[in-house]
Amino acid sequence: EITERSRTEDALRSAQAELVQTSKLAALGQMSAGIAHEINQPLTAIRSYAENALKFIARGNEETATRNLQRISELTDRMGRITNNLKTFSRRPEQDNHPVDVPKQVQTAIDLVLETGRAGVTDIALSHDDHVRPVIAEANQLTQVFINLINNAADACQNISDPKIEISITEREDRVLVKVNDNGHGILPENLPKLFDPFFTTKDPGQGVGLGLSVTYGIVRDFGGTIKAYNTTTGGACFEVRLPLLRDKKT
Repeated sequence: EITERSRTEDALRSAQAELVQTSKLAALGQMSAGIAHEINQPLTAIRSYAENALKFIARGNEETATRNLQRISELTDRMGRITNNLKTFSRRPEQDNHPVDVPKQVQTAIDLVLETGRAGVTDIALSHDDHVRPVIAEANQLTQVFINLINNAADACQNISDPKIEISITEREDRVLVKVNDNGHGILPENLPKLFDPFFTTKDPGQGVGLGLSVTYGIVRDFGGTIKAYNTTTGGACFEVRLPLLRDKKT
């Protein structure tokens, strides 16, 4: 009986890992069009800057040519960040929890969402306490949590005249509190209890399979944290994540 139970638990863990990876690849698929756009845009600019630099060099205008070459360098750095973030995000996570800097992972998630064009024209603002202590988590999975929440907030802001997402990170007693607020239309009361159910979605067919929030819930729970959603008084929605702080070892 003990052996059978252990085998069942291993199977459940394996199934959960596969579900996390499936959700991640689905998110990458949704971002693919934006990825192509964000890569092509700097490539076009690089070609233009390179052609102009050749002309300026021929005219002896080394100052302007140098400035163009510097811009090319900056654009290649940006393309490198996009591809590196995607490579890191798509990798299967290692089951190795360690101290993680929450503001850093949130910023990584914001950069990835913005660089791939997934957020559209939505303005994303991040604020956090100074010297937020680390939590115990797996960095790649924690980034996935925040990407899922930011994507969800960006979708909620569609058809809003001035779409905004505000993310705050604070310490509360023995927890790090992350709030992801949007100024969308909010969540229907009847949908609130079902938000984290697998395959529940309010999106049109082909726009999502309803795994993002379910996977997010599972990852946060595995880190010993909690997540909840509610409508705000300003009309939008807020997703609130609480993660336990790394406890100092007593000597």
